[in-house]
Amino acid sequence: MVKVFYGLSMRKFWCILLMAQMLSVGAETLRVMQLNVWNSGYGVPGARVMIGDEIKKHRPDIVFLCECVKDRIVDDLLAQLKSADLQYYGSRLDGANQVISRFPIVQEALLPSAYKAVLNPDNGQKIVAYSVHLNYRNYACYLPRGYSGETWKKLFEPVTDLEKIVAMNLASGRPEAIRAITADARAHIAAGDIVVLGGDFNEPSWRDWGEETKNLYDHNGTVISWHSTALLEKNGFRDSYRELYPNPVTHPGFTYPCDNSAVSAGRLSWAPEADERDRIDFIFYHPGKLKLERVILLGPQGMIKHGERDLTPTADPVSSPKDGRWSSDHRGNLADFVYSEAVVE
Repeated sequence: MVKVFYGLSMRKFWCILLMAQMLSVGAETLRVMQLNVWNSGYGVPGARVMIGDEIKKHRPDIVFLCECVKDRIVDDLLAQLKSADLQYYGSRLDGANQVISRFPIVQEALLPSAYKAVLNPDNGQKIVAYSVHLNYRNYACYLPRGYSGETWKKLFEPVTDLEKIVAMNLASGRPEAIRAITADARAHIAAGDIVVLGGDFNEPSWRDWGEETKNLYDHNGTVISWHSTALLEKNGFRDSYRELYPNPVTHPGFTYPCDNSAVSAGRLSWAPEADERDRIDFIFYHPGKLKLERVILLGPQGMIKHGERDLTPTADPVSSPKDGRWSSDHRGNLADFVYSEAVVE
């Protein structure tokens, strides 16, 4: 007679238990945060303190920072964290993209529209982190919404001709920057390094502009495979938010433009007569040794729609500051992973 536990034979039960033990042996956690710091933390009064508080609150292992265009925000943030007895390391190279890490940075490099940090945790598992901010010009997702992606002025009518949209997107150089990153990452992936990437792409995800959304968010019938996210997936990377929340209708995951109560709605919108909400901020990862456990958005509950504050709820998981103050015009991302030699998604 075979004993059964809730529909499982003893043999199957012990096999599942053994697999669970294998997955847990040597498992490590990795928490990754991504933030657009809006003009180096000068977009809102007190923003740098808000950013520091957000890092203290979530205690990430890696923080991707972009739009670091004035002085060294990294040094300011490291000082704040040190005063709270939190040991972090920061980028030494100057540039608009930076990384803060709980792990020592042993190698750095600047790539087109990106900063690369090689991290060395105590466990010896090398981690390669790419902080990205792709070109904001030739903002092609405005064309179907009736706005120029070059001048940001309203057009006579929406442009839904795919050839024109694709041409503008390619002219931005964003896909070429992603190609450079994926080319650089190949050797690290082959060597067994963990590879993560985060930043503001200034380009939506191809997963968010399909048949399901062609008549939503002023897409005006447009279905398009946006190049940069598609290239990352072609090279084996995964979009953390869409891995756990694949439905762009129930979970649009908008990151820009978010409602920031400290500034006027007019200052937050570049296409005030359109629904310009999009998900353009991402955390991507190469699955290898990583298993995604959780991902949430960081920032206000509301967004900017048709030039006005919009508090229409969605099913998206959003962690907002208790005092309601936010540092940017973008929401951020926070993703939790586990990793070990045994973990394979």
